Amino acid sequence: MRDDTDDRSTVIDRVAPVDAPPPARPAIEVDDPGPAETAWRAAIDRAALPPWHPGAAGIVLVVSPHPDDETLAVGGLLHDLVAAGWRVRLASVTDGEAAYPAVSGLGAVRRRELASALDRLGIADATVIHRLELPDGRVAQCQAALEERLTPLVAGMSWVLAPWGDDGHPDHEACGRAAAAVVARSGGGPIRFFPVWTWQWAAPGSPEARTMLASAERRDLSPRALHAKRAALRAFASQQDGALGPPILPSHVLDRFARPFEVLLR
Repeated sequence: MRDDTDDRSTVIDRVAPVDAPPPARPAIEVDDPGPAETAWRAAIDRAALPPWHPGAAGIVLVVSPHPDDETLAVGGLLHDLVAAGWRVRLASVTDGEAAYPAVSGLGAVRRRELASALDRLGIADATVIHRLELPDGRVAQCQAALEERLTPLVAGMSWVLAPWGDDGHPDHEACGRAAAAVVARSGGGPIRFFPVWTWQWAAPGSPEARTMLASAERRDLSPRALHAKRAALRAFASQQDGALGPPILPSHVLDRFARPFEVLLR
């Protein structure tokens, strides 16, 4: 793994700045159990999602708003891609330093957790990390800078994976918009989007969920990928163990990401 440095109270204010504009969707309340994972599984099964096929081995760019989003959303997929000969370029947009605003040095902690997660996924040696060093919680205010920094990273990519533009977290939505804009301008490789927080705030039968699943594809994970991903999820201890504050990734949130498949959106 090479790190190329050149190149979230219980509601949404713990995963976004306090002065962010009111979300158009329900707040992300991580202490609330949210929809049952069994309900989501049933909705996904009813939707009969087509499989996602990445094609021949190449290079995939993953745009990750915070250290952990790449592992939560597509960690198992990345394990299987690397096992098939792919290489990974990771645009780590922020260091996640504002997850607990009163904790100094949190960005360094989260960078170490990311390195551990990539190692547990078995993809560290095939991954180049590009730290974009934008401010956690304020990515939407840096849209032009984000697009500028993503532009050279998109070149030559077989796929670009980025957060869904309606995920409910302003950093995620800004990253999704920026990645889509850059890919459209560059005429680069195809793009897919991944939900993270939608699984927590949206009800499986809601209009938002139906819209999401209507454009969704499914990637079943190999047994090794699932095992590796579940181990990698545990690497983000600062977000789970409660030592720094109420967990941002409690067990009911993590349940969304321990599935034997992952979901991508067209």
